[in-house]
Amino acid sequence: MTMLRPTPPPTGGRPSVRRGGTVLALLFGYPALLAVVAVALVAAAWPTLPDPVAVQWDGAEVSGTMPLVGAVLMLVAIVVGDGALFGAIALHALRSGQRMRAVRGMAALGAGLATGLAVLMTASILLQRGNATADAADGAPMGLAAVAATVSGAIAAALVALLLPRQPEPAAADASAPPALQLSDDERAVWIARVRVPPVLLAALTLPFIAVAPLPLLLDGPVLLGAVPLGLAALALGFAFWRVRVDLRGVTVLPALGWPGWRIPAGSVVRARAVHVHPLGDFGGYGLRFGADGRRGLVLRAGAALEIERVDGRTVVVTVDGADAAAALLNGLRERA
Repeated sequence: MTMLRPTPPPTGGRPSVRRGGTVLALLFGYPALLAVVAVALVAAAWPTLPDPVAVQWDGAEVSGTMPLVGAVLMLVAIVVGDGALFGAIALHALRSGQRMRAVRGMAALGAGLATGLAVLMTASILLQRGNATADAADGAPMGLAAVAATVSGAIAAALVALLLPRQPEPAAADASAPPALQLSDDERAVWIARVRVPPVLLAALTLPFIAVAPLPLLLDGPVLLGAVPLGLAALALGFAFWRVRVDLRGVTVLPALGWPGWRIPAGSVVRARAVHVHPLGDFGGYGLRFGADGRRGLVLRAGAALEIERVDGRTVVVTVDGADAAAALLNGLRERA
């Protein structure tokens, strides 16, 4: 039996980022600046603010409070964390050669959310100036604050999309099907590869859940609620590592958890080929995805992917190193099926 291993991806040729200072400033510097401005505004009004402050409303009535220091720290953590999350994803996408319009969209979304959250949370605190207690914030015009947050977020997103440097789109890679691997009647071959989420995206998947786990303690809520985001972080880890196998049975794709996965029998394959995938541009994100062109599959990173056309008309894509070898073996197994 022949054991085929995926060929490691080339180490060179990472696309250069022109005007990198502008990119980094927009992706990471802007959310940090937002947090600094928000803290400065709250600090200027500190003597006139109640402690604790209202942080949650049920209609027009205050339904949750928090120490003033805790509210400010939560504001900074959410704004900076949002910026770091979307900035890291956008920067990773840029460095991995994805389409610039997708990178621009991700960066604009992050800037818009960070701006909207900063405006909303800062306004919710400053609207309580002169109040003796948090309960006095009943009837605060939070609706107007939400409108201001939405408008400012939309403006920020548009500005970031315009200011990000433009780069030529990467050239399309050759997507022709490789020759089928010829196997004798008594010869068997197996191709195995492991796929994982890039470290930047893995941090983006897990750190937000870990960061919000202490919130029930800060809001005097049930402590057990903190176990929910921790459980979700563990679940995200379970779906960050996958195994792809091509053998006589066809293609098997399974996560570290063992479920959900799928198997495509060799006899149901029309053809297999290696293609180049841009997760944001082609599938709108990462994970188990559905593309606008009807393709579906496991998309964990940009780059080479195994594309399988099935007899039922569906097309499945799996991002994996050594996709050419996997496609050649699968085409050979299809001819023998």
